[in-house]
Amino acid sequence: MDSDSETPQKQLQDWEILQAKIFTKWVNQKLMSRHFPTIDNVQFDLAKDNNLYNLMYALTERDAPLEKKKPSRMPIVKAQRIDEIGKALKFVYESGIQMKLKPSPENLYSGDFKDVMSLVWAIMMKYIKFDEDDAHENLSAKDALLRWLQFHTKDYPNIEVSNLTKSFHDGMAFCALIHKFKPSAIDMSSLEPANKVANLQLAMDKGEEFFGIEKYLKPEDIPKLDEKAMLVYCSEYYYHINEQLKRDLAAKRISKLIAFTRENDQTKAEYEQRGEKLLQHLITSEKLLTDVDQIDNTMAGAKDRLERFNSYKSQHKRGIVSLHLELEATYNTLAMRLANHNRPKFIPKNKDKGQGISFMYAMQLVLSTLSSRVRDLQAKECIESQLHAELKRQIKLIQLDKQHSTQASQSPLTTLILYELISLMLVDKILQWIEDKSKYLAGDFSVNSSGEARKQLKLFDSFVKENKVMQGEPVQHLTKISKTLKIEQFENYCESVAREKSIQDKFKALETSAAEKKPVLEDNLARELLKEKVRLDVKVHTETHQSLRSWCRKKSMFTTKKEDVNSVQDAYLQISLLEAFLMEKSDMEKGNVARLVALGSSIRSTKYATSYSQWEYEDPAALQELEDDIKALFIQLEEQASAKRTVLDDDLAREQLREKIDLLVSNHAGLHDQLIAWASKKIEYLVAKENVTSSPEAKQQLSRLEAFEKDKAATTEGNVASLKAMGNEIRTTEYKTSLSQWKYEKPNNLLILEKEIDDTWKVMDDKALAKKQVLQDDLERELFAEQTRLMASSHNNSHENLMAFASLKERQYAEEIVVNSIADAQFLLSQLDALEQERKTILDSVVVSFKQLGQSVLSRSYKSQFSSYKYEDPSSIKKREEAINDSFNALAKDAATRKATLEELLAKEERKEELRLEFASLAADFRRMINDKIAEMGSKEEQKVMHGFSLEEVEAFDTTLTAEERELTDAANYREKAYQAALLEMESLGVTDNPYTKLSSGDLNRLREQLNKAISARRTFYESEREQHRTNDSLCRDFANLVIPFENKVNELMTKALSADTTEEEQLAFVTKALSEAAQVKLDFAAASKLEADISSRAVESNPHTVLSVDDVTISWDNYMQVLSSRKPYLENVVNYKKYRGISPAQYEEMEQMFAMFDKDNSNTINDKELRSCLFSLGEERTKTEIASYMQQFGTNGQLSFQPFRELMIVLLGDAGTPDGVKESFKVISRGHTAIQEKDLASLLSAGDVQYIKNTAPSAVEEPGFDFVAWIEDVFSR
Repeated sequence: MDSDSETPQKQLQDWEILQAKIFTKWVNQKLMSRHFPTIDNVQFDLAKDNNLYNLMYALTERDAPLEKKKPSRMPIVKAQRIDEIGKALKFVYESGIQMKLKPSPENLYSGDFKDVMSLVWAIMMKYIKFDEDDAHENLSAKDALLRWLQFHTKDYPNIEVSNLTKSFHDGMAFCALIHKFKPSAIDMSSLEPANKVANLQLAMDKGEEFFGIEKYLKPEDIPKLDEKAMLVYCSEYYYHINEQLKRDLAAKRISKLIAFTRENDQTKAEYEQRGEKLLQHLITSEKLLTDVDQIDNTMAGAKDRLERFNSYKSQHKRGIVSLHLELEATYNTLAMRLANHNRPKFIPKNKDKGQGISFMYAMQLVLSTLSSRVRDLQAKECIESQLHAELKRQIKLIQLDKQHSTQASQSPLTTLILYELISLMLVDKILQWIEDKSKYLAGDFSVNSSGEARKQLKLFDSFVKENKVMQGEPVQHLTKISKTLKIEQFENYCESVAREKSIQDKFKALETSAAEKKPVLEDNLARELLKEKVRLDVKVHTETHQSLRSWCRKKSMFTTKKEDVNSVQDAYLQISLLEAFLMEKSDMEKGNVARLVALGSSIRSTKYATSYSQWEYEDPAALQELEDDIKALFIQLEEQASAKRTVLDDDLAREQLREKIDLLVSNHAGLHDQLIAWASKKIEYLVAKENVTSSPEAKQQLSRLEAFEKDKAATTEGNVASLKAMGNEIRTTEYKTSLSQWKYEKPNNLLILEKEIDDTWKVMDDKALAKKQVLQDDLERELFAEQTRLMASSHNNSHENLMAFASLKERQYAEEIVVNSIADAQFLLSQLDALEQERKTILDSVVVSFKQLGQSVLSRSYKSQFSSYKYEDPSSIKKREEAINDSFNALAKDAATRKATLEELLAKEERKEELRLEFASLAADFRRMINDKIAEMGSKEEQKVMHGFSLEEVEAFDTTLTAEERELTDAANYREKAYQAALLEMESLGVTDNPYTKLSSGDLNRLREQLNKAISARRTFYESEREQHRTNDSLCRDFANLVIPFENKVNELMTKALSADTTEEEQLAFVTKALSEAAQVKLDFAAASKLEADISSRAVESNPHTVLSVDDVTISWDNYMQVLSSRKPYLENVVNYKKYRGISPAQYEEMEQMFAMFDKDNSNTINDKELRSCLFSLGEERTKTEIASYMQQFGTNGQLSFQPFRELMIVLLGDAGTPDGVKESFKVISRGHTAIQEKDLASLLSAGDVQYIKNTAPSAVEEPGFDFVAWIEDVFSR
């Protein structure tokens, strides 16, 4: 107070001083609740400024008028001040404050202790009360607080709170109160009531540490406090403890939300990860099972379909079933969590392009889509038995075809039989032969392939040999007959001579025609070989064009793609990739493009012309179009590359500018208040030598140095100048009056300090110049090194491409050689020539460029007075080049070896072709029939195929076998009777030898015995196989009867376990029961495995009664048990959450006790006043407006039963898992601010939770900290 208004104050007693301190504390609490300025001493400050107004505005929850919100000072004149205090007192009384002895404005102005304390106490009694009406039915402030204290200390032995004074003097009640809410803070068993001061000090220390209760009293002060002061002091514990509990509850809500969101995000990620794995399995399996149910009537097709099905079943089915069930359980669990917490339904999201899955791909991860595809796959599993049946059918057909081929491939007449017939020919038959061959030579010999030409030549050679045979023994036989006729003087001898002469003339004419025809046939072969070579070249030309076009299309995607360039390094990388592409393009132009043009030119210039025929390639324009197409594509690539380079150069320039600006901004430093300290740090920086390992680092250091120069200049112009101006002002300033004078005594000290600044600045200038030279050298060296490394990277890429090329050619050279004809050998030789030409082209172009690039890298060197650089790993360049040399040398050797092998095989095939035409089988009909029929019976494996594969087929084959035995016996008897009749006739004619066969009667009898034995053995084998099929079928049926009911039961239980059609409680009951009954349901897997192994040991490929295996039902059972085990703990958590909703069992019990305490008439209901008292006792002090709102929302007809009361407490104390509830929690922690700061979070949340919010919450705009409203919206949106 001003001196003119001060009046002498009496000396206050200790308890009065403490009471003033406590009342001051209470007033400040209320002022701070509405962010009003606080006071230092309630006795003297309450009447100042707007403090009394502010206190009433805070207590009445009314908004202060605009003029009262502005900072205000009391008038200077005392009368005016007293008038303002009078207006404030009037506002107090109008607000409902009642006092018998009202203080005067003058007493408040003078700080009268009694009047001020009385006014504050009256205000306290008004606003610590719960209601003005029916006060005799409501708890007083003292009683409400006392009840709260008693309730929370009632479980502590030897502690009884009966009043607000002596009950607290030994400190035990305060310690118990703190222990109640923070059990780890105090060891109650170690306390003794006799240690009063120590106990009180401990309570004050722990109260401040854990609840922020200010230690503005000493332990010795507590016994001095009267009941009023103690009421206010104890309320400190009430408010701070409950405030901390609210903050703890708010932190708990936020932590639970973070944990819930993290778990959801992790579950979603696990779902998408498993979904992608399942999708890959499905895609692969769908490809494997594509058209698996389509029968193409081929053995290759049957094998392929069964192999694909078996591959699906062995490699993918288990994974699909397991992943699908895991995915289904994950999705259902996630869906239940999201639904229970009112979150949006989960749908796999598409991520950013180039960073994750696309939208269409994400849609494939939807559970219903995946489940549909799984069901479609499972629907195809029923085809397994049909696939086995089709394979068996094809095996049987091949066996039948083999038998048919054996019968149909009998040679028409062997050479020996032909000689036997020729020796018996008559003249007319010889003439008929000549006539037939003349027609043959006069026929059409045009061909369309080298194969046809060779066939014509081979037929012609056969004709020549046959002609030679015909002019040999048959003509000689005629001559011999003619000589006999001449000796016998036959009358028509001349006619026989004339016939002989006619035959000889015809043979000569035939030979003349043959001589004219042979060059035509040879010309056909030469022309067709040329045509086929050209067409092979055309094929290579077309394939080369397709390869080049594919390459161009792929590279065009690269040259037309706009990459994201976000740094200089990105720009350099993209430019290096473009330069690598240009090198690759140049190599392609020198290699494959040049070879394409050369090959096209060769094809167009190739022509065949003889006197017999001529030919040239039919469509040369098409070749030219292909070449022009490639040229146009390469021109287009060049244009695209040029355009891309322009864009990349622009990217580089932009990013360099951005990097410079970013570095300048990031390295800009503020000036330090103390210039010498600032300069010392800068000198430390200037003399330090940074380890610069890249150009961005060098640029950063240069930018940092540039920022230092600017910083120094600004400091020089600003703080240094200010410093000197201040020194000058100090030195020149002088105080002088008639009474005294003064001038600064030590001006030289100022000059010394200023001189020190100047000297230090000179040192910084020298160090900065030296540092700049070193950093510029670092930049030049690192730019040089990075360019060198980019060249080395291109060298490595080229090496990898060349090694891939060499590896491809090595595999091509090592491909299995399969030659079954001359055409095969010639094709492989032509193919080898094309491969060699490609290898040489690459060797002369790409390899040369590769080595030149390596030499460039090795020869590059940087050296200056500060540093030097040479490529770090020259040995890798040499090793890569050595590897290329070794690979291409090895390719040349492989090519030479392959060529020698192919040439050898070509010669062999030509010899085989000649031998085939001369070869003919000389076998008699009976021997052929016996051998054929025994061969038709086949091996036991082949007989098993004919028996059939199922029991029904084997049983039915008995009829077929009996019929075949009868037919075979009849056929053998018929042929035996025929050759015996021939033998009898030969004997009757006196034939004693036969030069055309070595077979005897005994040989033929032994053949018949072989046939009889074969028939008997086949019958015995069939009967044993039939018995084995009967046994196998019985075992298969037993296995099916074991696994099918079990599989159906597991599927039924799995459907129920995954069903979401019932409540969580019903689901938990089912899962718990299913787990307890699992042993009763579980299959005897050991017995099933033993039975399956027994069936497998009998070589049974498929069970006709089921497609299930032990592995299949094991998968089903394991997945079923996995679902039960994973769902039980989750459902237990859900059920508990629904019951408690974030209220601990202890809190739940406390709620029941307090509700029962205030439900005095045992009606299971309380009214609004009882509710407010009950909430106060539970630590929740609420306004009348809030109480009315609660009653309206949760009560009925002014009464509130326990169940709605429980729901209200869940809202107040529970998880409040709603956006509004979490938002309110953040406001509690931030103390009403619209943004939350890290330090507020760190005081209540774990480091992990704080980091999570930092990583995911956006920064607030209007206040410092994180925008928790936007964060909540984001979290609750997923």
